[in-house]
Amino acid sequence: MKRLSLVLVLTILVASAALAGNVPLDGWQRDSAYNKLFNPKTLQVVRGTVVSLDRDLRPLPGMAAGFGVLIETTDKEQLPLHIGPAWFTQNYRDDWKVEPGDEVEVRGSRVQIGGKDALMVVWGRKGDHVMTVRNREGAPVWDIKIEGF
Repeated sequence: MKRLSLVLVLTILVASAALAGNVPLDGWQRDSAYNKLFNPKTLQVVRGTVVSLDRDLRPLPGMAAGFGVLIETTDKEQLPLHIGPAWFTQNYRDDWKVEPGDEVEVRGSRVQIGGKDALMVVWGRKGDHVMTVRNREGAPVWDIKIEGF
């Protein structure tokens, strides 16, 4: 119930901003070159330990700052997680606060950027807290499309 309420509130906030024209074109939007890298066929669930946080993640040149997390998977792989734009992920700081050493589970699309693997996150879980940032087709919740507007 807590997860549903959080997703609903954030969806309403983002929808209001989108209708008002306040969602920035920052490289993180649905039709961006970055978002087109998302591939539903490469979805996977990964578990690991948070190594570090990156609040200035810029996966491609010209993108605005985003939030990323580097984890060490249970297979001892260092895997960058791409969560979303910084302006959006700030809303999750209290609800899904992660710190180095935390154990997390995430689902996302494994992509290659600059010859290196990364996971474009769909949802992440730390304990009982779940954060959803995309649907399984890759549409980000910060850039929802409202039919009829």
